Amino acid sequence: MDQHQTGPETGGNADREPAVVHWPQAVGTTADDGVDAIISVLPQLPDVPVAGQAAVFERIHDELLADLEAGAD
Repeated sequence: MDQHQTGPETGGNADREPAVVHWPQAVGTTADDGVDAIISVLPQLPDVPVAGQAAVFERIHDELLADLEAGAD
């Protein structure tokens, strides 16, 4: 058996409690209304299945980048 494996199948983490995630209840505001609008979806992230959370972060990243580029002169 590989000594680096852990988890229920090897007994490494079978007795651990699941991690507790403390999600923020609200998102703070910034000095930029566009940024505030983009990040306003973050409080809904706990309702998104884990498999879909990466897509949410990618969308936020893309929108923030577009907002930044739009403001560049």
